[in-house]
Amino acid sequence: IQNGFSVIPVGENKRPVITTWIEFQKRTPTMQEIQDWWTEHQKARIALLCGRKGLAVLDIDDTTLAGRLTEDSTLLESTPIVRSPSGGIHIYLQEQQTSHSGLLIHGVADIKAQGGYIIVPPSLGYSHINTVTQRLQVRNAREWSVELLRRYGYTNPTGSSGTPAVTPGKGIVEGARNSTLAKVAGSLRHQGLEEPAIAQALRVVNERCCEQPLPEREVQ
Repeated sequence: IQNGFSVIPVGENKRPVITTWIEFQKRTPTMQEIQDWWTEHQKARIALLCGRKGLAVLDIDDTTLAGRLTEDSTLLESTPIVRSPSGGIHIYLQEQQTSHSGLLIHGVADIKAQGGYIIVPPSLGYSHINTVTQRLQVRNAREWSVELLRRYGYTNPTGSSGTPAVTPGKGIVEGARNSTLAKVAGSLRHQGLEEPAIAQALRVVNERCCEQPLPEREVQ
């Protein structure tokens, strides 16, 4: 908080337990707000908003790839890495150009950047793998992540956009809905839209473009 980052409380389902959180992409919560949140939601996990001050995180879900990456001594010595409860890892980056949160390869990896957040230690189940505090400096987190995945044999014919979120003739497929809507929200926020307008736009995308629409609460 003192360094200008924002945290919000999230539940076991990884969803924010506060009614609005988008505003904290532009401002840091006060200590009183934080105290009030965790007084009301004592078991809430801590989520760090990405995008602020160049923060981006490569979220690796594939446990095989996560294991291989944690054996990379160069990576371990260059940037913070966190283990998630599922056995995946989070690789913290400092980017010069703003990325937006979104899917890279379905079931393998995605980017948490503008418009997204990542759960951090000491939240239950999350732990530091190394003791590095300075984040690896990259030009663009999405491009860097795609190249890293390629070096480890994880490629996709769609290139930097990862596995297509939309199936021709159907729409946004299940498994890509959250990341796709998050990417849309981040893009709209980057263009200057306020929360009510973004929320309405996401409802329309959800209803018209998702093969199986998400519940209203998840969209919100």
